[in-house]
Amino acid sequence: MDVKQQTDRVEQELLAVITKHLERNEIDTLTAQRLTKDFLAILPMQNQADLLAKLKTLSETYEEAKEVYTLEFSQDIKEREEQALNQMRTAIQQGNIEHAINVAKALRENN
Repeated sequence: MDVKQQTDRVEQELLAVITKHLERNEIDTLTAQRLTKDFLAILPMQNQADLLAKLKTLSETYEEAKEVYTLEFSQDIKEREEQALNQMRTAIQQGNIEHAINVAKALRENN
């Protein structure tokens, strides 16, 4: 998924979280507006790492943003694991067990 699609998905997730919290009276409209304004101020995102870093910073100020950060962080881990598994599977099929082991080690070190 490219950065534009990720950003669009995050915008939708954040909108859903803000709406949910407004409906439950867990956030006031002024805070919702500030969160929205602050989110728009961190756009555009350069890549996945930039997206996660900016969401983490936003989540330090706004509790509601933590939900979106957590979703995106877990999605990032899942995607990296899937990529690593695919690389390992390909390496094993090609008889390159050492490369598969190195990919597994790199994944473990980065998580």
